[in-house]
Amino acid sequence: MKRLSLIAVTVVVSLVTAASSVGSAVAATFVKVDIATPTTLSRSKTFNVEFTALSTNAGDNLDVALFQNGSQINSRTTTKPFGDSGTFAVTVPADGNYQYYFTANNGSTTVSSATKTVTVDTAASAPLAYGGTTRNGNSYTVSFTVPAGSDITQVRVFSSAAPNFTADGSTEVGVINVTPGQTVTFTYNSPDNRQRFTAVQAFDAAGNGSTLTGDANTNVNQGLGLPAGGVLLAAAGAAAVAGAANDDQDGQVNADGNSTTDGVRQSDGDVLGTEAASTVASGNSNSSTIAYLIIAALILAAIIYANRQRLGRMFKRSEK
Repeated sequence: MKRLSLIAVTVVVSLVTAASSVGSAVAATFVKVDIATPTTLSRSKTFNVEFTALSTNAGDNLDVALFQNGSQINSRTTTKPFGDSGTFAVTVPADGNYQYYFTANNGSTTVSSATKTVTVDTAASAPLAYGGTTRNGNSYTVSFTVPAGSDITQVRVFSSAAPNFTADGSTEVGVINVTPGQTVTFTYNSPDNRQRFTAVQAFDAAGNGSTLTGDANTNVNQGLGLPAGGVLLAAAGAAAVAGAANDDQDGQVNADGNSTTDGVRQSDGDVLGTEAASTVASGNSNSSTIAYLIIAALILAAIIYANRQRLGRMFKRSEK
């Protein structure tokens, strides 16, 4: 009987030790920080960079710092249980490439996020070399050449029956993907017999527009945005520029795809948040494992106790 009690105690202690080991793994705080930036190309010098910082310890206040090109430029401390997410507004001084990453510290452990690069390009595209328009009935063919060495990726064609018109979605008749140095002819049809006037505009991959060029004696207003120094800000009618479908003018982004704190959203932001999510799931799984091990230990102890006399007789026979 003493041997039976010793075995029972050993089994229960083993299960409790296993549960304690898992509990220790959970108790060892795990901290994770992720980063979300705008698209790799931004046509604004001001944009948001967002973090998600998580800890397995509900009481941790995480010190989150944002680094730009290796130097810390901002920081804040989270106060919510298990971490938080937030946004830092960034304004860069000039066009160029900027690298960003976050660090998070809970007082004893510091972790870093991935590094993301944002290329800021606000320069206007070079104007196209306009070759003119020819008419054949109600069919119009426009020709132009993309400047060699430029960064132009797309051209938009606009047409109107009046020489004075606005280049916007209502007058746009074509969108053409192009390469630098390419000469293009594009044909569109008029809805009626009236004479048409044509203008074209070039865009780079960031969505910066060139000045409009077109037929003689035309006066075309840049209606897709507010032109500044020849830059056309892609808006409602220009969402297809370089394939970027934007809801905003400055490329701000939220890590979970929702509006940021200032109500600005971009649908194609780059988000790295999957590892943080899996960390939380892992913590929940470990908690469940502890509970199962404790329950199993209690059940085993109850079974051994309920059958102690029968098991005692079995061990006596085996000893004989």
